[in-house]
Amino acid sequence: MPNISGESWFPSVVVWKSIFDNIDNDSIVGYTNFLKNKSSGKTVSNYGGWQSDQMFLAPNTPTELKKLFENISECLFKIGKEYSYKKIPCLADYWINVNSFGNFNYPHLHGSSTISGVYYVKANGDGIFRIVRSQEEQWLWRTFTDIKHKDTANYCDYKPVESSALFFPSWVSHMVTPLEQGERISIAFNAF
Repeated sequence: MPNISGESWFPSVVVWKSIFDNIDNDSIVGYTNFLKNKSSGKTVSNYGGWQSDQMFLAPNTPTELKKLFENISECLFKIGKEYSYKKIPCLADYWINVNSFGNFNYPHLHGSSTISGVYYVKANGDGIFRIVRSQEEQWLWRTFTDIKHKDTANYCDYKPVESSALFFPSWVSHMVTPLEQGERISIAFNAF
């Protein structure tokens, strides 16, 4: 039998920051409720639930959100250095999502940014964050193999963990599965 060797090309790096223990999530929940009372929200990739308008860091941004984004900026700096980015990614915008029973997000991308992410303000492990392979790639892998591992899988799931963040390339298709119980509050963000 001939010797063969393989290499992994074009990987999508996903970074998980386990716990931001210096953030007062209750304060962010209060701010989220304040925003929900002022606005009916908008629909982008979400089916049901509530999504705030796009927001930017400003002098009137609540203190706890500023503290959260300082932590996120530190992670972006480390990601930029670790993966040799030409420019360290900087926070561009953010929005708040509230999902309850049956709410989900369709597969989508984040344009005009390099890295996107999500921070879980309130989570019970339900409403899975799923990175999805393109339809073309899914078809090809299903045609050639039944073996499932990180190189051939059609999707990759991450359970939402309160006070944690997930960072991923903005061009990677992703979605959120329907929430089956409780309420999940998350803050999505883009950086470039």
